[in-house]
Amino acid sequence: MIRRTLICTVVALLSALVLQAAVVIDTSIGSGPPPASVGGYAMTGFPSDPRPLGSWVMDASPPASVPVVGSLAFSDPVQLYDVGPAVGQWNGWSHGYGGQVYWSPWTGAGGSSYAQLDLTLPAGTMAFYLYLEPELAAATWDFDVRGLTVGGETMATSLSISGGGGASFVGFYSTLSSDPLYSISVSQKSEEYLGFGIGEFGIHGYVIPEPSASALLTGLGLLGAALLRRARKLSHCAD
Repeated sequence: MIRRTLICTVVALLSALVLQAAVVIDTSIGSGPPPASVGGYAMTGFPSDPRPLGSWVMDASPPASVPVVGSLAFSDPVQLYDVGPAVGQWNGWSHGYGGQVYWSPWTGAGGSSYAQLDLTLPAGTMAFYLYLEPELAAATWDFDVRGLTVGGETMATSLSISGGGGASFVGFYSTLSSDPLYSISVSQKSEEYLGFGIGEFGIHGYVIPEPSASALLTGLGLLGAALLRRARKLSHCAD
């Protein structure tokens, strides 16, 4: 009886986990340099943006070596800067980074008095990271960040980040290979009517192949058989 109860408990737990992804958010790096992997996924940094500094842009191109589809799309225009002490540069970042960042200004969208930005990820993204920093150097601002998978699983966290050299790492990954990441949202929660810098992106992904008609039918048949077996097992547990 104890053995049967244990088996039924395991079956029930496995059933609850079938086809359910989770979004994991990692902020452990802080203002240090980006890691080689996130959630076990090897990461590749984005290349430099070839467009003129000061340009207002709506997307960023992922590395050509990463097999994802499409670009990183921004919900509102962001302005391209490089990091440096000169006038017209983004003054301060962290861990000695001297590349490019994107400024996301307050737009008043949705009636909010705080800047916010949504990032739609390239199709097939399994892991992604970004760095985030307040526009104002001598301040520490609060942010909310949220990750969403294609299947609708979501996770959010809050963090405080310092400007003027305190750019902080935020990493995301999905725990289910068939449910990649879909989007990331950043919401500023302090310093009204100002913006923030975002950039130094990294990504891992793959292209999910289009199934053939026969493969699709086979997959549906296997899924149906698995569900039937699970239903029978659960009915035995209820006896």
